Amino acid sequence: MKRFVFVAGVLAFVVLSIIFRSDIYRMLGITDIVPVKTGQSGLYVLDTGQAQSVIVKTDNASVLIDTAGYDDASEIIFAADMLKIDKFDAVIISHMHYDHAGGLSGVLENKGTDALYMDNAATSSAGYDKSTYKTLNEIDDGESVSVGDIDIEFMLCEDVEDENESSVVCRVKADSMSAMICGDIGFKSEEKLMDKYGDISSDILIAAHHGSANSTGDSFLRKVSPKTVIVSAGKDNAYSLPSEKFLKRVENYGAALFRTDIHSDISVINDGETYRVYTSE
Repeated sequence: MKRFVFVAGVLAFVVLSIIFRSDIYRMLGITDIVPVKTGQSGLYVLDTGQAQSVIVKTDNASVLIDTAGYDDASEIIFAADMLKIDKFDAVIISHMHYDHAGGLSGVLENKGTDALYMDNAATSSAGYDKSTYKTLNEIDDGESVSVGDIDIEFMLCEDVEDENESSVVCRVKADSMSAMICGDIGFKSEEKLMDKYGDISSDILIAAHHGSANSTGDSFLRKVSPKTVIVSAGKDNAYSLPSEKFLKRVENYGAALFRTDIHSDISVINDGETYRVYTSE
């Protein structure tokens, strides 16, 4: 009888570990996130379900791009703790939809930031101003900023009719690694970006709109020319993302593809010359 109870207990623990793995790992301080070592830079696409949050980390700087959903602040804070980030040097919000900005208040309350970046539409819709967030900076089209040794170029395609198409696009450079992070833009804004800017090539493309059928077009893939494409999407999500059309375009283009719905947290570590992708699955 005791042996049966013991076996049943072990089986129950295994089942619960699979179902609630991230929560249990967090309690135990276990993570698959690969921290940067001295002289390295890292880009982290967090597994926040059907939402998106990206951390860029170097020896002396940290930047958070989007804060996922309302319930995801704890995931971001946990990842920041694992990366020994006490305070973000900058937080950037691509647009104010809940799956990209929902965790903002929780992150700012727990970690804080020296600089919060939003475009004018986001600050207006959210009702944010300098009296609310003293670190708030409104983004200008084509503006470039340096956060420690992380360089960020902001690209705007303002569209009064569609907040997704108005997402702030960031091209981030850390050491020899570059990444294009596209919020939720679609074909319309991709065309504008290609017309407005010359060189938008990047090593890594964080696919727009969770891999929707109407984003990451063939011409945009060729223009960005990434070696690696990463898409943030929830496992078995109700929107069937990433879409088959998106997956086919990436396959035809020939980039390596990583997905949070399959690979969970994704760490990209650059040693100054080359980068390597690590996944949790």
